[in-house]
Amino acid sequence: MDLALLSALVGSLCLAVMIVFDRLMMGDCYKNSPDHAWFISSSAGATFGLLATILTWLVYSNFTETTLSDIFTTAINLFWPHGLLMIVVGVINIQVMRHYFRLFIPDRNEQVNETSVAMWLSAVPIFIFLTTYILSFTIFNNSFLSGISQVNLSIPFGLSVLLAAVAMMSFEYNTGGREAFRTERISEIAKMVSCIVAYTLLSSALLRSEESNIISTLALQPFYWIGFAAGVRVMFSHSRRSLFSSNWPRIKLFLLPIFIVEVIGTGVYYFEFLALSGADPTLVNLITGAHIIPVFLLSLYLYSVRKNMERAALNHQWVFRLSLRRDLLPDKKLTMSRLVLFIIVVITLLLAISYS
Repeated sequence: MDLALLSALVGSLCLAVMIVFDRLMMGDCYKNSPDHAWFISSSAGATFGLLATILTWLVYSNFTETTLSDIFTTAINLFWPHGLLMIVVGVINIQVMRHYFRLFIPDRNEQVNETSVAMWLSAVPIFIFLTTYILSFTIFNNSFLSGISQVNLSIPFGLSVLLAAVAMMSFEYNTGGREAFRTERISEIAKMVSCIVAYTLLSSALLRSEESNIISTLALQPFYWIGFAAGVRVMFSHSRRSLFSSNWPRIKLFLLPIFIVEVIGTGVYYFEFLALSGADPTLVNLITGAHIIPVFLLSLYLYSVRKNMERAALNHQWVFRLSLRRDLLPDKKLTMSRLVLFIIVVITLLLAISYS
């Protein structure tokens, strides 16, 4: 399998686990404070991302004729303008997380459903394809962002993307995505989707430009993670620092799961970065959107946990250092309609990949 597609698949799996864990931790660990989750994700993601980049440089230099000095020199030469633009990509990317975390905050005393978040993430490939089509008529084709000219804009691929995205959205809507259309969430959803489209196309254009290669891809990684650290600015506010300090004793109880989730979250963007360097941006996001498949399977597992808690008359249970409340666990069992939609999702995804 192509390395870019394999990276996208691994990133999709990481995203599935991240969404489920974030939803569970938002209430108990972060006390429904998205700023706390955003600060930790930004600082931890940038740290783990830079460490992963250093490890990648070391591994690549040890198994090829390229030296660390070559990669470092390339990074310096690419600082203007590619490096600065890659920092912008990282800043936009971490901004996505701010809107993403806010979608896990319940309002009007209604339960948050992670499928409503996943539904809109599944719709992003449509927006990416349409935006790319519009940009194909602009000056970007003849600039240093020439990578935009390499995208697949064929009618069969566009239709297959539309079918796959609609199938995934229908599946999520059937599972419980109705909450995604509540007016309180539209603003955050629009901002999240817009940021995803922006960083996906910009990073793809940079990583697939005419002069790009494996060395330039590795050299641009540190700039990306530097931009990812922009989320720490939330703690510049004294009031937010005070709230974080007051919640720190609670957060310390979850340091192990936080560490694991942040490593997994870093994997989402690390593998997506690699995938965008070698595959069509719409296809990469479509495969990433397929995280609904493992999310669905994890939801079924959490449903079984809920049923076991009901049989044992338990309202609260600790699982792998995570505090699980029975009333917050999924209560949807597998139905024939959901099974049929699940099969349609798999088929349409395979169809889109075949036309890519």
